[in-house]
Amino acid sequence: MIQSLGLANDKPTDVDGGPRTPVEIAGEVQDYSAKAATGAKWIFVILSSTAVNAVLYMVGIPVHFIFGMAIPLFLQVFGSNVFEHNLVWMAMIAWLLAGGIYTLFIFLWRKALTGKAWPGYVVLAIYAFDFLMYLRHKNWLEVACHLVAMWFIVNGVIGATMLHRRVQALRASVPTVAIEPGRAA
Repeated sequence: MIQSLGLANDKPTDVDGGPRTPVEIAGEVQDYSAKAATGAKWIFVILSSTAVNAVLYMVGIPVHFIFGMAIPLFLQVFGSNVFEHNLVWMAMIAWLLAGGIYTLFIFLWRKALTGKAWPGYVVLAIYAFDFLMYLRHKNWLEVACHLVAMWFIVNGVIGATMLHRRVQALRASVPTVAIEPGRAA
């Protein structure tokens, strides 16, 4: 099974072990690129849902998107409650932490768009903690939606990892041509 997924080695071979053509590898690069992009899109879904939830909370509307995270919302609620008790410095710290999470997710989303796998791992760690918060409070709809989002992000991480491997295999399978200076190709 591992060999059929291409995880056993990075040599360009097909399922039967025969040599692969650069065209076949290039087709896989496109497939894995699409998977990696899907993972990045789900990071954006989480980011935008969380940001909209923050705006809805500030306006006072008791509705929220279920793909949004609870961590920044918790920090905003905490900041608002301590602000009412004249603990302005504590409220500012909570709001800065919430803003830091938004900034981190924007950064991770932008890096995931380039086909890197590591932003997906970071998002999964943060989102898994958020998932556990919802699980502890038995918010089953949010738990299910977090699982769906994590599934797509995991697929994106796998796609980004395989994309990197296939690009390396493609580079190894295409011969390089040395051109002397001053000579036309």
